[in-house]
Amino acid sequence: MISIAKFLSVNDYRQTLSICNEAMSKVLSLDFKHTKSIVNISAQAATCCTQLKLYEQGEKFITTGINIIPTGTFNWFKFKELHLTLSFHTQNYSKTWEIFNEVVVHKKFAKLSNNIREVW
Repeated sequence: MISIAKFLSVNDYRQTLSICNEAMSKVLSLDFKHTKSIVNISAQAATCCTQLKLYEQGEKFITTGINIIPTGTFNWFKFKELHLTLSFHTQNYSKTWEIFNEVVVHKKFAKLSNNIREVW
């Protein structure tokens, strides 16, 4: 995560994605499922993929993370935000609208802090 932060801080998305891919391979090869690492790496990798216009790969990282995260948690909302951003970039506006609606009608949406709700 330190290497990821280092390269993200200088907007080196290619190097960051390379580190994410390597880290994900190592985490997935463990004898147990380290969900926090998978979620953290997936979020960073999806961000890089969006910046690098590697949308299909970004979609896979988002799916990987969102399948682990319980619906309605803070991280679920953050992954939905990443997915919304990626959908805007791909100009898939029907998907964008679907994600937006899923989030804003969620029963926990109203309980989010103002700064998180403002993003939506």
